[in-house]
Amino acid sequence: MFNGLVSWLTGVKLHDHNCGMKCYRAEVFREVRLYGELHRFIPVLAAARGFHVGEIDINHRPRRFGRSKYGVRRFMKGFLDLLTVKFLTGFGQRPQHLLGSIGLVSFLFGFFGMLYLAFTWIYRLFDASAFDPVHTRPLLIYSLGALLLGAQMMSIGFLAELITAYQGQDEDSYSVAEETDRRPHPVVQGGIPLGNDVPGPNDAPRTPAEALPHSSESSAAP
Repeated sequence: MFNGLVSWLTGVKLHDHNCGMKCYRAEVFREVRLYGELHRFIPVLAAARGFHVGEIDINHRPRRFGRSKYGVRRFMKGFLDLLTVKFLTGFGQRPQHLLGSIGLVSFLFGFFGMLYLAFTWIYRLFDASAFDPVHTRPLLIYSLGALLLGAQMMSIGFLAELITAYQGQDEDSYSVAEETDRRPHPVVQGGIPLGNDVPGPNDAPRTPAEALPHSSESSAAP
C-alpha cells in the first residue's frame, strides 16, 4: 500500500521503493541532498533532478531471523517524509504556489462569509426578525478564522519565497548532463573583437573583414 501511495504521489512507478538492493551513479549523490530519513526516497529525489529511474527483478529472499521493523509508527513517519518529499520536488522552487493557493482559498471563504454577515446585519436594521444577531452565529467565528488562516498562509508563502530566492542562488534547480563548449560569447568594442573571441581548435581561420560586425545601415556623406 505504501509503495502504491508513493508511486501515485510522486509519479515514480516502482514496485518497492524501500528495496535494500539499489544502485546509483556517483552524479546522483553529488546533486541529491539527503537529511533526516529521506534516504528512502532517493529514487524520487533523483527523478526530480532529471535522472532516469528503473527497476529489474532480483531474488529477494524472505526473512529467516528477527522481525520486521515496519509498523504503524514507521508508517506515520514515512508518510510525513513522503509529504516533505512531495513538497520539495513539486514546490521546492515555488512554495507560494502551494501555500498561497491554500491561503487564498481560505481568505476568500472568510471574505465571502463576512460579506454575507454584513448583508444580514444591514437587513436586520429594517427587519430584526429576518436573521439571528450576527454575534450569535457560528459563521462569524468560522469567517474570522478563515481570514486569519488565509493571511497567515500567504505571509508564510512570501517568507518561503524570500528564503528560496536568497538561498537558492548558490545551487541550480536543474542538472547538466554534459558540457560541450564553454567558450564565452565574443565581446566587440569599436568594431574590434577583444581577447575573449578566441577561435576554437576546429574553427576555420578568419580574415579581418570576417571578424568585423556587419551593419545594415547606410550613411551618405553630406
